[in-house]
Amino acid sequence: MLAVFGGGLLVAAVVVGGSGGVAALTIGVASATLVAARRGAGRGARSAAALACCYLLGLWTLLAAGVALWPLPLVVAAGLYTLVSRVRALELVTDWFAWGRGGRRGWLQVAAVVPVAASGLLVWFAVLGHGADTQAAYRDLLTDRPVALVVAAGLGFALLNAAAEELVYNGIGQRSLALDLRPATAVLVTAAVFGGSHWYGFPSGWAGVVLAGAYGLLLAAVRQVSGGLLLPWLAHVAADLTIFTILAIAWFA
Repeated sequence: MLAVFGGGLLVAAVVVGGSGGVAALTIGVASATLVAARRGAGRGARSAAALACCYLLGLWTLLAAGVALWPLPLVVAAGLYTLVSRVRALELVTDWFAWGRGGRRGWLQVAAVVPVAASGLLVWFAVLGHGADTQAAYRDLLTDRPVALVVAAGLGFALLNAAAEELVYNGIGQRSLALDLRPATAVLVTAAVFGGSHWYGFPSGWAGVVLAGAYGLLLAAVRQVSGGLLLPWLAHVAADLTIFTILAIAWFA
């Protein structure tokens, strides 16, 4: 039960972290308390709570510096967790990174996930996304820039964003939860965290949370089958490139 609570803290951290001060502080205190409760909580639950703490601390630091563009909060969270997990007394998960194996089944999953994700993004944007302006900060950064720079920025963002989200969600997060929960439950909670983080993303709102959660479920399943992060990262990069293409056409066409 504490493992689900730890996963819930992580979900709450990515959803509330930058928008509700009191709520985020409460989540941070609860996460820190769970990390400190070594005897009463499983290693996976503590690790998920520690990741929530690292995410909130990184996010608040970046907000104070005025540079909290996504996915920087996740990059900082992964770095902080890597440092904190070296404190042996906390007994946190450290063996969360693995490239995994390809295999025919894994590559077939990727081949199926990529077109499904692209189709879902196109449909969402056509039906609901035209009025959404959640990515205005990126648009302002790229306005009046050379085409080559815009393309390079889009490719760089896709590679970095996919890496950051996979490291945090399907890396640290799923590995931690899988210690205390059944694999299927760990996958579901991981997908919930991924979906929640897209409340302000692309796609956004409740539709975005549901669509991103479903996509996160597919990525988490690829992570389970392949035993590592390489294949879900590749599938994720393809989806982010689709997002960039949609946005670039909408902004600059």
